[in-house]
Amino acid sequence: MDVGCFIGHDLRRLAYDGAPSSNLYGVDIASHWNVGYEMFRDQDKFHAHFIEANILSASDSTLSSLKGKVDIVSVLQVIHQWDWDVQVNACKVLATFTKPGSMVVGNQMGNPNAQEVTLKAIGVPVWRHNPESFEKLWNQVGSEMGTRWETQAWLRTFEDMGRDSKDAAWMEPGIRMLEFAVKRTQ
Repeated sequence: MDVGCFIGHDLRRLAYDGAPSSNLYGVDIASHWNVGYEMFRDQDKFHAHFIEANILSASDSTLSSLKGKVDIVSVLQVIHQWDWDVQVNACKVLATFTKPGSMVVGNQMGNPNAQEVTLKAIGVPVWRHNPESFEKLWNQVGSEMGTRWETQAWLRTFEDMGRDSKDAAWMEPGIRMLEFAVKRTQ
């Protein structure tokens, strides 16, 4: 399940690498699915399921059929857009789709100094994690849900990823990419 899937490009890569596309689910708050079909010209062979839903909405029942059934939840560049409390709630929602042995994987903006920041460009507070605070987040999720999680996370610079550090110049000092793999152990 790809949360924040946009046009489904990551799901298409999985299908290209051999995953049966009918086993893939894309979730986004807005539908760009037809744009993906137009761009990749693959509507006849790409059979992933798209669900338009807001994962933060407790009243949204469109995802209920996937609860407790997803092996891997991919969430790329989504969680970092919220403050600590909303991130906890979002991760609790993501956790509802898992079962013991499932994983939540992805990346987001991070910082060696875990902190709340308010960027001028967006004007709302967001929480930047380091590996330790990200583990603390998942420990809180587990405590509140009666689950357990094994968290691996690491920070990479923009240069490590082959990008120019100027790409992040508008964000706070020390900005990094936090990559993670979180496994549900109970």
